[in-house]
Amino acid sequence: MALFGRHTGEINEAAFERARAQSRAHFPTLPVGAGSNSNFAELNRHEPPHSADFLVYAANPQVHAFDDESILETPAALGQTLLSARVLAGQRPIKVSPLSFQPRFNAVATSHDGAPADIDKRAPEPLGAAWALASVAALQMAGLGALAGDSLTLGETNGPRGVLDENGLPTPMWFSLRDLAQAQSETAWAID
Repeated sequence: MALFGRHTGEINEAAFERARAQSRAHFPTLPVGAGSNSNFAELNRHEPPHSADFLVYAANPQVHAFDDESILETPAALGQTLLSARVLAGQRPIKVSPLSFQPRFNAVATSHDGAPADIDKRAPEPLGAAWALASVAALQMAGLGALAGDSLTLGETNGPRGVLDENGLPTPMWFSLRDLAQAQSETAWAID
């Protein structure tokens, strides 16, 4: 379970300890982490509590630019965020969750009405599939999975942002992830 503050996700040590104690009263062995539910920059700006069992941050390619070329350039930077997060985490696991094609909300908005971002139709299409594969490769090459408990949550299962469409049919991203799972072995990937 990850504990976040109300908006960008930062939570101070005292609030984290209170919430963790309540959680542990009911689920004594459940790991309790903290970080940012918006993006890596917020994790870096607001270091999570040192007593968190793991660190978590969300990631997406559409923070500063939205064109296809810029989106496809982001996986290399994503690997760098993991290396920086590892410095903050030390020997604690890191969870990149979710890794989504677009922000789920505006973390720096002055009002938080909870409205989801408009759906980017490129997400389940070939561009989104290529970006997802390159992002998984970049995170793997940067060391995600090196510690027990490291994990990645990629997008949504179904719907307009899903790997299955609204009718439950596979999208190009689904086929890419299926192929990735089948090829999961000792393959090393390079990103140029």
